[in-house]
Amino acid sequence: MAALLGSGGITMLFVGWLYVVTTAIGNKQYGWAILSVVLMPSALIYCAFNRKVTAHAAKLLYPGMLITLIAIYFGYQVIQVYVTK
Repeated sequence: MAALLGSGGITMLFVGWLYVVTTAIGNKQYGWAILSVVLMPSALIYCAFNRKVTAHAAKLLYPGMLITLIAIYFGYQVIQVYVTK
């Protein structure tokens, strides 16, 4: 279950990240584009600062990050159950 949830979250996160990078390049904000490629969490900051321009990318990026973190948490809990047996 956690793997299926995680794969969906990672897909949304990746597509949202690509969308942010291409949006930054399209708006001639090359610094943000390079920073987003090198350091992926900076794409979240770029979305927060440029809400009007990155509205569609944020709809993929933020839920993707949340779903991925939830899947990591549940995956960790499953591993802990099997390790402590």
